[in-house]
Amino acid sequence: MLKMMSENNIGTEATRVNAINSMVKDGGAVATALTDERGIALRTPVVLTSTQWAQGLVDKLPPSLLGSEMTSQVREAVDAVRAANVNTDPFFVGATKWILRVMPQEDEHIAA
Repeated sequence: MLKMMSENNIGTEATRVNAINSMVKDGGAVATALTDERGIALRTPVVLTSTQWAQGLVDKLPPSLLGSEMTSQVREAVDAVRAANVNTDPFFVGATKWILRVMPQEDEHIAA
C-alpha cells in the first residue's frame, strides 16, 4: 500500500503511514503480521485487509465517487494547494456538497 500511495503521489512520506494506521484504527482495515515457521511475527511484511464494514461502505457508494472524476478533482485541488494558489475551503465545501448530492438518499449518515 505504501508503494501504491507513493507511485500515485498520495500523501507524503510523513503522512502515508499515519493514513494507513488511521484506516486500521477506524475499522476500515485489519493489519496482520506474517509469521515465520516458529510462529514469531515478522516485522515486515504486514498484510492489510479491508474489513467487511469498509467493503460494505464502498458497495454503497455511487460509481462517480470511486471513479476518475473524483480522483481528478482531488488531484487538481492537491496540486493547487501545493502551489499555494488556492484557498482549500471552497474545494472542501464543493466536494462535500457533491458527495451529499451523489450519495444514496437512504443513507443519511454512516455509523462506524
